[in-house]
Order: sequence, then C-alpha cells, then structure tokens
Amino acid sequence: MNVVSYHRPQGLDALYTGLEAENAPILWMAGGTDVLVQARKPGRFDDRAVFDLTALPSLQAIEEKEDALVIGSGATHGQIADSPLVRRFAPPLAQACAQVGAQQLRNRATLGGNIANASPAGDTLAPLAALNASVELDRLGRCRRVPLTGLILAPGRTALEEREFIRALWIPKLPEGARSGFLKIGRRRALAISRLTLAAVLVLGAEEKIRELRLSVGAVFPRPMRFAELEEGARGLSAEDSCLP
Repeated sequence: MNVVSYHRPQGLDALYTGLEAENAPILWMAGGTDVLVQARKPGRFDDRAVFDLTALPSLQAIEEKEDALVIGSGATHGQIADSPLVRRFAPPLAQACAQVGAQQLRNRATLGGNIANASPAGDTLAPLAALNASVELDRLGRCRRVPLTGLILAPGRTALEEREFIRALWIPKLPEGARSGFLKIGRRRALAISRLTLAAVLVLGAEEKIRELRLSVGAVFPRPMRFAELEEGARGLSAEDSCLP
C-alpha cells in the first residue's frame, strides 16, 4: 500500500488543519479491518493520504440526549454490544454488533467503518435503517445529517463528499414498551458473512393495535431496504391477528 502520507490527529482542529493542507485523495481509517482486506488488491489505495481517526475520543462516545442516542463513528462493535444505553434504546443494533465476526474483530472494527464500507452484508445496516438512524457527516467542521438509507447508494458507494467523514449516528429512542429484534442468517452459526439480515420494530397502542411497524432487510439487496407499504398497511391491525411475533 503506497500511500503518500499518514496522519493521526489528536483533535478535531488538528484534523481540519491537516485536511486543508493535504492535496492527495483521502483514505479514512478507524478500525482498519476493511482497509486491510481491500489493500490486498494491488494499487487499491496508492497515492492516498491516510487519516487515522483512532486518537479522537469524541468519535468513540456513546451518549444519551433528550430524545436520541448518539453513537460516535469510532465506537467499536464490542463497545456498542456491551453498552447499557444501546441495549435499552436501540436493542437491535446491540444484537447485530454482538454477532459481527469474532471478539477480536468486534474490539477493533467500528460502526462508522461498517457504514462507510457500504457492504450489503454489513450487519449493522438493517437495524440502523429500522431504527430510523441518521448519520452526522463532517466536512472541515461543517456538519450535516442525512438518513442512513439516503447515505448508502449502492454496494461500496455512499453519498459522502470529498474530505467528508462520518462523525456520529443519531438514533431516536424507542418508546417504552416497543418490541424489536434482529435476525442474521449465514452459511454457519458463527463467524459467518450475512446472507440475510432482518430487523424489526413494533410499537403497540390501545387495545394492542399496531401503532407503528418498521421492517428492514439487509444483505439481499444492494442497500438496506424498508418496506413502506407493508409498514403502513399494518397500522391499526391487531398484533394478535396479524401473525406478528
């Protein structure tokens, strides 16, 4: 991997300064697990400037806001799987992160990297879609938020602009009593690449009628898919009569 430079900024100001001074195309690196695999292809990252984000503690935080859970892009799958906040307010994401690879990989690979890689088999994508997650993007200190489903365009392609990186995930808190779950199907029970992922959120109202249903499927489409007609059609139905778990 013949990169032109390597940067490991110790703060966001240093990151922005380094980006403004660098002319080469940027290669973002957090956990580096995807980069190491992709670098096997000769010339894949040649002539890039590497910006290593692992020295930025603000990107690793998991925080509760008034109506949302905010997860830094540098939080690892292991941190997310073990987080009481994620287990409480976004349980399908915690379940998905707990099934990513082996423990060594979960301790290194990051949520932001899983999203930026935009692999259809990314285990976190279906639950994030079902949780109505939005992605906070940062370009030289100017931030914007886009829905996760709008950020991922196709396998390996995102709407990230040049010199823009994923700063955090914003996930609206699930209401009290919401039911949710995550299912992963692979060719074997452990250390398997996903063949199908399914995430669901169910909110019941009065008389056990469905107030809200969210369904997201991953791995079998080019990007995580929601099913608006099915979700809308379930509103007002009895949970007992709808064959839903």
